[in-house]
Amino acid sequence: MRPLLAITARTLMTLALAAITAWGQVKSDYEITQSFDRETKALARAIEEATTVVEFVDIESRLMELEQGYAEHTRLLDRALYPDGYEGRLMKLWGQVSYAKGKITIIESQYARISELEAQVRGLTDQVESLTGQNTKMLAEVRRLSASKATIDSLNIVIIQLRLGLRERDKLIFALVDSLFLQYDKNLGAMSDQEKQGVAARLERRNVFSNIRKAINDNLQFLESTALTGMDIAKISAEQRSFASKWRGVGGQLAGVYAGSKSQKAKELALIDTMLVEWRNKLNSRFWSALNGLFGDRQIPVAPFKTAEEFFANMSSYLDEEIRKARDEKDGQRYFRYEAFADSVWDMHLRPSWIPSMLEDGRLTAEQVKQIESKVDEWGDIVSPPLTAVYIVVGLVMIVVLLYLYRRYAATRGKSAETST
Repeated sequence: MRPLLAITARTLMTLALAAITAWGQVKSDYEITQSFDRETKALARAIEEATTVVEFVDIESRLMELEQGYAEHTRLLDRALYPDGYEGRLMKLWGQVSYAKGKITIIESQYARISELEAQVRGLTDQVESLTGQNTKMLAEVRRLSASKATIDSLNIVIIQLRLGLRERDKLIFALVDSLFLQYDKNLGAMSDQEKQGVAARLERRNVFSNIRKAINDNLQFLESTALTGMDIAKISAEQRSFASKWRGVGGQLAGVYAGSKSQKAKELALIDTMLVEWRNKLNSRFWSALNGLFGDRQIPVAPFKTAEEFFANMSSYLDEEIRKARDEKDGQRYFRYEAFADSVWDMHLRPSWIPSMLEDGRLTAEQVKQIESKVDEWGDIVSPPLTAVYIVVGLVMIVVLLYLYRRYAATRGKSAETST
């Protein structure tokens, strides 16, 4: 009896130690995630507040130490900090450092670099004008190819070139505005009226307003002239958000230049805001139309939707219904329905591109995404065969293969024996 009690006591002690170790690991993972989150946020604040190159040297050193210190926890952080993860957080911080440090460096040495910046402005102006001309020709070519029902390959090549041209021209326009403002060592609030008039004259000489209006208008025409895939829409939506974000920063500066003036340019600021809203609305319409088409083309019966709220509600209803069917039905069709959804929609399109896009744009919250993912996982768990059945199938397959190989081996040996006889 005593040996049995001793064995039981040892078993309980082993289980207790295992539980304590597991709990310690969970707690450690949580602490690692929280520590990484705190340190990256602290670095982001330091980047925003830094005003000298020396401070950025220190920040870069801290960032390199952070990168090295958490490299071994990459997989943990990728899971815990969805969607950015370890690499995403670091890439954002390095990007912020590069951009902010570049501006600080230019400001500190701007007196020595005025002529260099002026040359940069001239070069950017020429590039913007050149790309605008190229994009206009490519838009006309897209319309011509679409109307003549040309080969898909030819049309797609022009569409890709046009998209790249539009995106590059958009970036150059904002780089041009930045270069113009960087030639001044004062913020707008400290500028005299005469200095503001000088900035306004330079902006008009470089056609900044007309270039921004042209950029938005070309993007609108691109949407109307081309048949885009869901992936295209998701990428263009990200580019539109970037454009709008840059305009908010630039627009504030321009509004400061023209504040209190009777210039017609002050009205153009409001016009550009209106055009941006129109661009956003058209993209929204195309976005939801393409996403509805993703389900319709694959005969996945999710009810149509026109907003993020409707998408979340209809997607949840579809998954709830499939989960209910999976629990009630016992035929093989329940697994094939899940497989059709998971392979052709969820794993290929929704999870890698559409969901991150909606999350980044604020269409869906992290909690809503978590609920959808949880329902998909629950559906998969219900219809997937139990591990025991999988092991049995694998075992049977191995037995069949071994029998086949044994028979081949026996037949070969029999022939060899006959030959030697």
